[in-house]
Amino acid sequence: DGDLLRCRKVWVHAQVDGEAPAPLVSHTATLWHERYLVVIGGGRHCVQHAQGADAAGQWRMSSEVHLLDLEEMRWSKLEARGDVFPPRRGHCAVLLPASGNILVFGGTDGESPDGIESTRADVCELDLDACNSHVAGAHAVWRARQGCEGEVPPPRRGHCGWASLDGTQLLVVGGFCTSQRWSSVYDTSLYSFAPTART
Repeated sequence: DGDLLRCRKVWVHAQVDGEAPAPLVSHTATLWHERYLVVIGGGRHCVQHAQGADAAGQWRMSSEVHLLDLEEMRWSKLEARGDVFPPRRGHCAVLLPASGNILVFGGTDGESPDGIESTRADVCELDLDACNSHVAGAHAVWRARQGCEGEVPPPRRGHCGWASLDGTQLLVVGGFCTSQRWSSVYDTSLYSFAPTART
């Protein structure tokens, strides 16, 4: 009936407090507990070579986790403990409702010495349960999902990820995969990852 076409769509410059993340590209922003926006990783373009940039001196990757409280409109930087989460951009980050944790897959961490973009195919799990009771000063926990079985997707960046309907699996499709012949190859295959409980 055209109601959707007549609804107003207005951009508003939000006023926020706290410790905001640095300007980023190719990061992820995942809604958690219907209140918090969890920003993971991302990259910054560097005009000149700087420590932490890739071999071409163009990018500086981040492994930081920032949280925006959408009710109080306040940023906080989370201290993530546990396994090492390598800096990256172009990854996907998906909340699995069944566990309440966020799964991160893939991304790029820059260029290898031979000039070919270095992409990743690792799965990392971010457990935010420690943040439930007290967000300010709380810490999250990273867990590297190593030893994955089955057909592991080729390393990639710029892909899409979402949760299965039952909230138990990470689904991944698309993305750019590096190869020895081409700088990037687009992959249209669909992959699923079902995490198992860790003891």
